[in-house]
Amino acid sequence: MNRDLSSSAIATLKILGELGPSDTPPPVPAPVVTELLKRGYAAHAWHGGLVLTDSGWRRAAQRG
Repeated sequence: MNRDLSSSAIATLKILGELGPSDTPPPVPAPVVTELLKRGYAAHAWHGGLVLTDSGWRRAAQRG
């Protein structure tokens, strides 16, 4: 794997971990999204209710 891509993926996860529920996630470059999906992050909901999909970050539906 490309070292820069790996660093970008890790940096992206750190940023997402610091987001609050009302914060808007930053855009994530397609190669980084692809790498994170390959690593199995698609099924994880993040702090702030974010879920990674093949088209980027989406808000997870609130379950009540």
